[in-house]
Amino acid sequence: MLSLYTYRLPFRQPLITGAGTITERAGYLVQFSHNGYESVTEASPLPGFSTETYEEIGTQLKGSKDEINSFFCSDFSAHQLKSFLNALPQSTSLQFAISYMGIEILFQRDPGQLTKIFDREPSSAIEVNALIGSLSENELIESIERSYRAGIRTIKIKAPYPIDDLAAALHKASRIYPKLSYRLDANRSWPAGELDASLLKLSNLPIEYIEEPFSGVDFNDLPDSLKNSSIPIAFDESISSIPVLENALKKLPEAVMIIKPTLLGNIFQLDETIVRYRGLLNDVVVTTTLESAVGRSMVSTVASLLGDPKRAHGLQTGYLFRKDLGKGPAAENGMIRTKAEFFKKQKIDDLDPSLIQKIL
Repeated sequence: MLSLYTYRLPFRQPLITGAGTITERAGYLVQFSHNGYESVTEASPLPGFSTETYEEIGTQLKGSKDEINSFFCSDFSAHQLKSFLNALPQSTSLQFAISYMGIEILFQRDPGQLTKIFDREPSSAIEVNALIGSLSENELIESIERSYRAGIRTIKIKAPYPIDDLAAALHKASRIYPKLSYRLDANRSWPAGELDASLLKLSNLPIEYIEEPFSGVDFNDLPDSLKNSSIPIAFDESISSIPVLENALKKLPEAVMIIKPTLLGNIFQLDETIVRYRGLLNDVVVTTTLESAVGRSMVSTVASLLGDPKRAHGLQTGYLFRKDLGKGPAAENGMIRTKAEFFKKQKIDDLDPSLIQKIL
């Protein structure tokens, strides 16, 4: 039987994104139970980033409910699941939730099917990065210290232009914590003509990459400043769909690609696209889109399947909520033991009943 729930989770503080300020995260939970088995997945468009709205996803899930229920009650194969997904609405949030649920059901029936579907074993553990906002020097170094003590060795930092103060703080921090590496999220705030000058200020720092330095990126006509950057460039918001990801992978075989499964959709299509161009999953970083504990567990599983095992992944965002639906994947010494979390069966009864509402 398929049931639908809604949730709303307020943030501790209003969250400023590249698309505006949001105060809460809202989404849908899809629950399927059959013959003693239960699966719960999340469909949660992110305002300003997803192509579909919260209301549209609700309408599509309600309209497809009986069809999805009937299919999952059948003895379907992976091939049949792929065909079924093609017949559903193509909204990425829905596709991610239903493709994940189908793969999870297949995995629970026979864990050996997973290797046949994806032609590889998932990582047993994945490294996670910390996330730090734009802070004063003292606040930044204190946050870096907390992350270091928690065993995290890769730190992502918001880096709005200009970066003079940040560069000075990082030079100081790198002397104190020489084993740390940093990812700077410019959030498209750097002037295109100032890229080289900004990178010069970061010389001799352990910077993994600069994320989205400026807007207007065209993968078919990439500026020389990005192609020849002295520090690797990573693309995140620019990867707005699976076709765009495919073009980026084709044109930029060495660039870091940051993928958000909730925004990209069908897990089969995502896997096929990545493996076609990066069979070893090199420089593919997987991150959340501020999902609840349910969604973060899903994204962690995808990271263990599709993410570069040598890179840290952006999965620890639950602290941003005042209260969460339940326990999300926990990191220990900077690592999530994904073997324990892998396709972890979520149950509605394990979630906070005050934060969810059944609608169907």
